[in-house]
Amino acid sequence: MEKTLLPEEEVLHNIELKKAEFQGLIDSNSAARLIAKELGIALNEPDDTQFLNLADIMLSKPIEANAIVRVMNVNSPKDFETAARKGKVCNVEIADNSGKALLVLWDEDVRWLERVGLERDDVLVIKSGQVKSYNPLEIHSSLTTEILQQKQMEFIGSIYYRPIAQIPSKLAKIKDLSDGQMVDIFGRILQISHLREFAKEKRMGKVLNLLIADGDGGQIPIVLWDYHAENGSRLLRPGIAIKAENALAKKTGGGLELHLNWASNLIISPKTHNLMEEDEMLKDTLPQVRLLDMKAGTRGIVKAYFGKISKVELRIGNPQSNGRLSGNRPGELVGHSGISDERTLFVIADIRDEINVPVEFLGRQALEILQLRGVPAIPLDLAIKLKEEYIKDKRVSMVVRKEKDKTGKITKYICEHVLNFI
Repeated sequence: MEKTLLPEEEVLHNIELKKAEFQGLIDSNSAARLIAKELGIALNEPDDTQFLNLADIMLSKPIEANAIVRVMNVNSPKDFETAARKGKVCNVEIADNSGKALLVLWDEDVRWLERVGLERDDVLVIKSGQVKSYNPLEIHSSLTTEILQQKQMEFIGSIYYRPIAQIPSKLAKIKDLSDGQMVDIFGRILQISHLREFAKEKRMGKVLNLLIADGDGGQIPIVLWDYHAENGSRLLRPGIAIKAENALAKKTGGGLELHLNWASNLIISPKTHNLMEEDEMLKDTLPQVRLLDMKAGTRGIVKAYFGKISKVELRIGNPQSNGRLSGNRPGELVGHSGISDERTLFVIADIRDEINVPVEFLGRQALEILQLRGVPAIPLDLAIKLKEEYIKDKRVSMVVRKEKDKTGKITKYICEHVLNFI
């Protein structure tokens, strides 16, 4: 509760969901520990693990090591495929007061990194890291490796605390940028393009263009390449906050723009920033409306109350297309995005805006309104039963679109994205 700021009721609901996922084979304490690990939360418990600094690891040359380090930079994750297997890999540059090293994350640990939004200057507590080389020092994650993420203030108050120098800030404001700078910057997305593919030097690439605004109101285009472009096309939308690390400022014919490549890190919905709230920013471009006052073909910000869930389905296919329907069968949790190309959640719920009006939620919006991290690995009816009483009558702020169905006779309301759910 302290680390996530979630209310007690939701924490208990999540514990019950995790217990149900394991069919009652684990107790509440074990379920809570699993959830904490998924969220990257370090539990302040007695720990007799012996930690070495990086210089000592280089000298003593252990096969396996424990270390407490600072994140210097997060490179872009990459997909790989060999004759034996395929998966994901990501290099994280780390350091402590004695030296530097490369932390190489694989598969599930890459998905963990994407889920927690690892940032420069975070502290990592690494247990049972596999040492692959000593000069330069390279530590790899494995099935037995445990990695805990701690923000600076959490670290200072934790049982793992030890002096580790902080990294000088690279945070910049749009108005102070100049050509050739490598900077970190916060911004809210004002516009987003469609994902485009291109061929260059016998390889295929991907690019996505954004326009962002920072806390001072300055605006700048951002160009996302390859992994960041593909990931951003699924997860980003106007209004969402981002942090770009190691972004390169480039001067073009149209002025300055920022580029994110393999050496850059993109954090979606960072926990701390100095940006205007999303609904405050959007109010200048979208009207606040009542559902019943909307006309077909219009969009607006709706502030109302969440009511009864009338329909829940899993759809097979990309959430942007009209996928076929699936039954309420269990499956695996999807990644940190909450969206799967194969299995997408679809919800119709009554939204009380003077009277109850049915509103459709698809993909990430359905997960946000149900407050789930991914498509549950238990039957949907059980997951909804565990969640419904908690989320009923909550205040919701969202962007809604009203449109006619294929017959042109019936109008429906579609949630484009959830702004707040309190």
